[in-house]
Amino acid sequence: MPSQAENRAKYLVQKLNHLDEGGDQTVTMTTVDLTIKGVTSKDIAFASKNETGLGLATATVTAAAARSGFTIAANTVTSCGYDGATGASACTLPAATAGSYIVYRTTAIQAGTNAITITCAGTDEMAPNCVLKMGARVGECDVSAASDIALIWTPAATNCAGGAAGTQIIFYCKEAGFWLTTVDPNPLGTGVGGTLAFASS
Repeated sequence: MPSQAENRAKYLVQKLNHLDEGGDQTVTMTTVDLTIKGVTSKDIAFASKNETGLGLATATVTAAAARSGFTIAANTVTSCGYDGATGASACTLPAATAGSYIVYRTTAIQAGTNAITITCAGTDEMAPNCVLKMGARVGECDVSAASDIALIWTPAATNCAGGAAGTQIIFYCKEAGFWLTTVDPNPLGTGVGGTLAFASS
C-alpha cells in the first residue's frame, strides 16, 4: 500500500503536469523521488499553495485603502485589511508578465457583505479552467472561462467560507497575459456563506 508521502507526491505530479498541459515537459516519479523537468519553484509553490522560499516582497493594505481601490505589485505577498463591513473594495492586478506571482492574504474577519473585485490590468485575462473552491456550497465555487477578467468575492457577515483572517487568493502568471488562480480559504464558523465568481467584465 502506498505511503502517505507517496500519495502526496503523486498528487503533486498531477498538479504540476496540469500546469504544463499541452507542453512537452512531463513530470515523472519513482517511489523514492520526483524527477522534474522544466518545472520552476513557482510552479511547485502554486500547486502546493505554499510560497515559502520564493523570496516574495511584502506589502500591507488597509481596509480604507482597499475601499478606495489599490493595485497589487508583482511578486508580493499583500496583506489586506478588507473586511466587507463598510463598503465595496477593488483591487487591480499588475501586468501579467510570465513568472509573476502574487499572494493576496486577508488580515481581518469578514464582518459584512460588501464585495471585493479583483480585476486584471489592460488586456490580461484569468487563465481558463481554474477551479476555485472557497467552500462546499455551489455559490462558493467557480471555474474560470475564456475572456474572464475579474474575480469577485462577496462575503457573508457570519459563517463565511473564507471569512477568517489568513484566507489567500493566489495568482501566478505561467503564460504572459494570463493569471492562473487558486484559493486557500480559512473558514469562519461553519463556513457556509459567501459567493465567489469569475466575471468577464
